Amino acid sequence: MRQYRRTGSVHEENRMSGRREFLGTSAAIAASAAWSLPALAAKAPIRVGAVLPFSGGLELFGNQAKIGIDLAVAEINAAGGILGSKVEVLYQDNKTDPKTSVERTTQLIQ
Repeated sequence: MRQYRRTGSVHEENRMSGRREFLGTSAAIAASAAWSLPALAAKAPIRVGAVLPFSGGLELFGNQAKIGIDLAVAEINAAGGILGSKVEVLYQDNKTDPKTSVERTTQLIQ
């Protein structure tokens, strides 16, 4: 087996280059982590709209749907939310009328 002898200057240069790369990479990772911390701390809630019949003859279905949605949201939020953000539901009554449903959906989108 052949053995190669390293000269001091080449060996030192490679060591310094490796240290510079390591320190540069470490600094970049630390800077990106520090930069993203405020974004993690200031997570806005995720708002979901639900247009349901709470009047107009089909209140029973709207109320039952609301109970199910509230239960699902409570479970999601108890598990930490979605990507760390809590979920909020904004309810609107469509009065069992298609035209009102369109108006209320438009309000929620805006």
